Amino acid sequence: MIATNGARNAVVASLLARNHGSAVCLIAGMEPEQVEAALDRSDVYLDVGWHPGKDRGPREAALRGCVVITGPWGTAGGDDVPIPAQHKLTDLHPSLIEALVDEIRGNRQFHLGLQQSYVSWIIGEKDRFRAEVRAFADKPLVMAGLTIPKEALGLLNAFRTSANQRLEQLVRLNLAARGDFIPNDMTSAARLIMPPVRGASWLLNRCRRLICRGH
Repeated sequence: MIATNGARNAVVASLLARNHGSAVCLIAGMEPEQVEAALDRSDVYLDVGWHPGKDRGPREAALRGCVVITGPWGTAGGDDVPIPAQHKLTDLHPSLIEALVDEIRGNRQFHLGLQQSYVSWIIGEKDRFRAEVRAFADKPLVMAGLTIPKEALGLLNAFRTSANQRLEQLVRLNLAARGDFIPNDMTSAARLIMPPVRGASWLLNRCRRLICRGH
């Protein structure tokens, strides 16, 4: 079966179902368990539309054993979907899509092997996400020519501690809810940063007053 992003690929999916005789599952409006079941039944995940950001769909499909096919449009054309060029279609003529699907089905293990580095890259996202947030939280405060008072540093360190605690909480929640961890970048960043910095304007103003008082 071919699984596809129902919001972006409905026309292509319809052509495949009609002309190629492939069973196609449009993933749209499903519960997480239904998405997982559909991907487990599929051997190909097709998402050749415009990718506006680092989408979860291709990553989850790859983790569940699908060979991912995209186009080069949007973020799919860059490092957000690091799959082989032969799996990124630049021409969406139905016959070319059908030919690639047939090739994948005829040599499934070979094509899964070509995307093994993509799967490993996805699995490593949890550790990269943690490291990037910690690097940001621990980045030294540099203010040329200013000596930052201890009280201001204490406030900033409290923020860093809170951010790291929130990170651990976020990771635990995701791991408890699912067997994987695929951070949806903007959403995860918002969930991570907003709770600790609620009242951030007060924190910044307080630091500014303390710094000015020190001079």
